[in-house]
Amino acid sequence: MVHLYKERRDEAMADAAKYLANHVMIEEPVKSFRFHMHYVDKKVTKHQQGSYPFLRVLPPSEGAKFTYNSFYAFTLTWTPGHMTIVGDLGELTVVHYQAMPTLDEACKWLLSPDYHYLLSKTKEQRAFQRDETVEDIWRSLTQEVADSRKALAEETAEWEAEKPKWLKREGMTKREFEQALKWWNEDHPKIHYGFRECPRPSHHLNRAIWSEAEEIGWHVPDGFMWLTKLWQLLRKEAEIFEHDPNFMLTEDGLDKLKQSFERWADSRAEDEIIGMMYRDIGYDDYSGVYEYRSQAFFQIAAIQHGARMILDRHFAESKVAA
Repeated sequence: MVHLYKERRDEAMADAAKYLANHVMIEEPVKSFRFHMHYVDKKVTKHQQGSYPFLRVLPPSEGAKFTYNSFYAFTLTWTPGHMTIVGDLGELTVVHYQAMPTLDEACKWLLSPDYHYLLSKTKEQRAFQRDETVEDIWRSLTQEVADSRKALAEETAEWEAEKPKWLKREGMTKREFEQALKWWNEDHPKIHYGFRECPRPSHHLNRAIWSEAEEIGWHVPDGFMWLTKLWQLLRKEAEIFEHDPNFMLTEDGLDKLKQSFERWADSRAEDEIIGMMYRDIGYDDYSGVYEYRSQAFFQIAAIQHGARMILDRHFAESKVAA
């Protein structure tokens, strides 16, 4: 048993020796910079000469006292192609060999305002954002409602402008006026705008040729189809108990539907929320909202702050020359 162990050990050492023999050590430049936050206590001293009535007030002098504080202290370390932040903010490494071959070029490139691009050059991964996804879904499902309401308002204005008048001088009788007024009222745009029940056929043999209204059970006004399907899902899941979808035509009704949707989403996994969009709502190609953690953005901001200070202190002459 001991002999077998020694053989395996010797084989492992031989393999390690072969592996290391194919590698060479390269010395690369390394630059590290330490950053600390300081408290700054400013003091203003007033000066005067002489006395009244020959008193002369001189410009005040300012002094500053910097108190060391290690809170939010961090170190930036550059090697060709890498910039790493380590400290109270955590650790993060940005990697880009073409953009950061020198410290000067690295600091200039790191000042890019596109945080998402910079974070794509790290090991950070975007994470699913539940609240933002729920809000984004709601915006997607209601995006056509505003257009529908605008069209209704325009149609209503035209309808009101056509209100019949009792033209007595032209021989219109009161009965004729009342009949015209009745027809006008029966043509109110809101009557056609609202939800109307559509009974499903009693037979099921030709279900494939049912109209969308027969399938849903309601004639749906323009812009409300996706919300109608959401309402049906929430009713099925017992998150809302409104039996008439006309409640969605008011602001209070929309708020109630949104709150019910938010409660439903709170207890659902990521794949259930995303799947609901194409499976139950019929909204194609929806992927949700994914974002980097907020701390990563703070780390990038700290790297940029440090890079800017490095440029100002160590490369000021090259900036002026350029």
